[in-house]
Amino acid sequence: MVEGELPVGHLWIAETGVDGFRSVFIYDVRLREDARGRGVGRRVMELAEDVARRLGARDLELHVFAPNARARRLYESLGYRSTSLGMRKTLGWTYFGSRRYLTAASRAALEILRARSASTCNRSA
Repeated sequence: MVEGELPVGHLWIAETGVDGFRSVFIYDVRLREDARGRGVGRRVMELAEDVARRLGARDLELHVFAPNARARRLYESLGYRSTSLGMRKTLGWTYFGSRRYLTAASRAALEILRARSASTCNRSA
């Protein structure tokens, strides 16, 4: 996306197929900080919709992270609706810099699994 002669962001889209129908997926939308809150995002999304229509797509899809309320409000105002929900459960890895450590509960569970695995291997031998 260009405003005047300066790029203010980018839009990455690609044709895909969903349920046997042509679709366009928005893989990434990025805007410079100074371009946000001025309607540029809305214009970028309208551009994506125009491209999708010209390609004969039935759907225009994207993923958005749940905490990104600002983007979700924009997409909802443009007629997007939720079609899936991602969920996560943290299982005990704690990251410190580039090293990862197991929490005490995870270490205990790992020891139980190792013991079970060892006893299963010993029974089958």
